[in-house]
Parts: sequence; C-alpha cells; structure tokens
Amino acid sequence: MAEGCPEPLPDRDFLSYIWNFERRYVPSIIQEIDRHGPSVPVITLKSHGEMAHLLDLAGLPH
Repeated sequence: MAEGCPEPLPDRDFLSYIWNFERRYVPSIIQEIDRHGPSVPVITLKSHGEMAHLLDLAGLPH
C-alpha cells in the first residue's frame, strides 16, 4: 500500500465469502469438472510465475 493510503479492513461480506468458500463453492466447482468429463484438462497454477508462463505460452499480455 502506498504511504498515506492505509488499507481498509475487509468488510464482513468479504470475510464470510473467504471463510465459507470451500463449503459453499467447491462442491459446485467439482460437480462442473465431473460433468464436463475427465478429458478436459484442469491446470492448477501455484504461483505468479506459473501464471505468467501460461500467459506467455498463450501469447496474452500480463
């Protein structure tokens, strides 16, 4: 954060979204992955470097 620009505390809705994400949203994400079949590749990016590399391979700006 820039000097003199304090970061505000997250509001209750945002904290609730993060706290409950796995319980509320992951089942539907898994259901959609299963629905579209095992032949659809799923890529898990674990770092900004991996994301940048994927964007480079796709020829997209980042």
